[in-house]
Amino acid sequence: MLKPSAFILALFALFSTSVLAQDLRVCPNVQVGEYVNGANSVIAVLTPVIYSDCSIEPAGGGNSDHVVLAFDTPLVGLGFVAAPIFGTTPVGDVPLGVANGLDFVVEDMGPNYSGTCSDMAASIPTLSFANPSLVDGNVYCGRLSNIEGNQVWLRGTADVAGNTWKDPIVLTNQPGVGTPYSPASPASTVPVPVLPFWGLLSLAGLIGLFGFRKLRA
Repeated sequence: MLKPSAFILALFALFSTSVLAQDLRVCPNVQVGEYVNGANSVIAVLTPVIYSDCSIEPAGGGNSDHVVLAFDTPLVGLGFVAAPIFGTTPVGDVPLGVANGLDFVVEDMGPNYSGTCSDMAASIPTLSFANPSLVDGNVYCGRLSNIEGNQVWLRGTADVAGNTWKDPIVLTNQPGVGTPYSPASPASTVPVPVLPFWGLLSLAGLIGLFGFRKLRA
């Protein structure tokens, strides 16, 4: 028969491992810059983009390009851009492998979203080239996956008046890339087990029950 103390330890292990914080990592040198749209034409349009050193090879093959989240009125889109046609060139090149061609999606998360984009409504994989409409002040998430089954997420708040993005992040769960993510300090912490509140209440109740029985024994 399982002793009370062993049962409590087993219950704690169950709860603590069931909701582990996801191992998200920050791509190096996240920045907001400009993609020179129409760089080889007489009229070039500067499109605000979120990007980093993280790059990926397209599913059809070819050179690795940097993953970007961009808005160009009236739409928001996700794409791959080669470094030479950025207004501000990426600092380095951190490859994420090859895109699997099965997961490519952008979502409008509304004006109050503050998450990491790893909780997007679209299941993995979702292949969608439908670009959401641009709304000033709304938060947008873009996601794509590589052939290893790992993802990269880009998030930003559209500032239409300023023709820029606010609060940009570029995250991935590709092992060995960048630094561990935390909302307060992107490079300061590593994932830790999380005990849900209802699990904590259950655990406290069991401790109280066994303690009460012990006192009456």
